[in-house]
Amino acid sequence: MWNRTPERAAALAADLDVANVQAPVAVDLMVNATSVGLRPGDAIEELPLAWVDPPQLAVELVYGDHETPFAAWAGAGGAQLVDGLEVLVRQGALSFERWTGRSAPLDAMRRAARASSRA
Repeated sequence: MWNRTPERAAALAADLDVANVQAPVAVDLMVNATSVGLRPGDAIEELPLAWVDPPQLAVELVYGDHETPFAAWAGAGGAQLVDGLEVLVRQGALSFERWTGRSAPLDAMRRAARASSRA
């Protein structure tokens, strides 16, 4: 677990019973749960990833109509990327399925999410 605020990382790592690190390290899965990428002008330099290779799987929680710095970094390094809109769609799909007992219309939900992010 790494966080830009070391105290928060330590607390969350303890809660999840996982290792806490002082700087990003090579991993198989990396999740960007920071605000970096919310604004189109954000830069990858805001995340200290220069000395770490992208993981095999990268998950971006930020979503919008622009590519985030984390997504660009991960993609350039060959990582499989789950973007923020896909995470949002899947969260909605799970809620839909629990509420209705029916399979979620994932393709329709993706189209709607992408259309609304451009609006």
